Amino acid sequence: MRADVLSGDYLHAAARAAIDRMLAAARANRVPVMDPVFNPDPVEAGRQRNDWLARGATMFVVGTDKIIVADAVSRYASALR
Repeated sequence: MRADVLSGDYLHAAARAAIDRMLAAARANRVPVMDPVFNPDPVEAGRQRNDWLARGATMFVVGTDKIIVADAVSRYASALR
């Protein structure tokens, strides 16, 4: 796998292909898969959830506490600029 894939870009085509292989293996072996949904925008969070569901995820981790704090700090910092 290339370094850009290992940098954390889970939307990179090679990373998505690797994740899809993992999801297929989990599905074939009846292993549940939990994936993250981290986005302060509810519409984008819903899109991410739907994408994971379509790809085979069965459970989700939603980082609402981190999302709410990060969003509030970002808006506050922007207001102070």
